[in-house]
Amino acid sequence: MAVKDNQPTPHAEVKEAFAGTIPKRSRTCRTEDNGHGREETREVRVLPAEPFLTRMGLWAGLMTLVMVTRVSRCRSTGVTTEEVRYFISSLKPDPHKLARAIRSHWSIESMHWILDVVFREDARRLYDRTAAANVAFMNRLALSVLKGDSSKGSLKVKRKRAGWDVTFLAKLLGF
Repeated sequence: MAVKDNQPTPHAEVKEAFAGTIPKRSRTCRTEDNGHGREETREVRVLPAEPFLTRMGLWAGLMTLVMVTRVSRCRSTGVTTEEVRYFISSLKPDPHKLARAIRSHWSIESMHWILDVVFREDARRLYDRTAAANVAFMNRLALSVLKGDSSKGSLKVKRKRAGWDVTFLAKLLGF
């Protein structure tokens, strides 16, 4: 789970935990990626949470504190940015395993972003749980169908086109 700036106490405590212990007690994993016009280096540092449980005791099952430093360089502009993010986890302090978990979580966040932009899920107000679950299921099903189409155009454009053009909708559905 990400620990963000809008959670000032946990964020400060996790940041403080890494401030004095990086060279001594943390374990590290480093990865490098090239893609989307940039070069990225990620360094994942983990600490066992035991010494910090008195401060972070509200989190049942907390085993690991994680710090991810991402350095990204844009190939076209040469601009380099550095970002540090903090996480807490119930997994054992294995930097390689936690690095994979954090990276794979991005695909879930990406899907939520797409659902909000293409289907405007955050703007929808459904107060009946069954109706909300049904609409969410249908949105994910529609997203899957739209992603399966190889024609040009954004997902938003394809969604609108499917609503306007019955022939395109039939093609999407495999008829």
